[in-house]
Amino acid sequence: MGYRRVLRHRSCRTVINSQPTGAIIMSKTTATFYHAGCPVCLDAESAVTRFLDQSKVALEVVHLGTAKQRLAEAERAGVKSVPALVIGGQTLHLNFGAALSALK
Repeated sequence: MGYRRVLRHRSCRTVINSQPTGAIIMSKTTATFYHAGCPVCLDAESAVTRFLDQSKVALEVVHLGTAKQRLAEAERAGVKSVPALVIGGQTLHLNFGAALSALK
């Protein structure tokens, strides 16, 4: 049986799967795209899902208009406005759709 180990290096979270044979398989970096469902956010979501390499990045899309319980999580990640992409511990604000405070 294999096991999973999470390494943190330079603000990047990488999951490594190890097999008992000693073979190490690198797995995906995690990313979260936060949005509010507005046209600006939906355009950004379309671009992010199209251009991120799905073989390297595990993307979660969070609609903060319907998942208000995730607002505190987004704030802790440094999100100030949406749309925003959090990847490798870095928060990237893409365009401007709405301030996070407007979603509360």
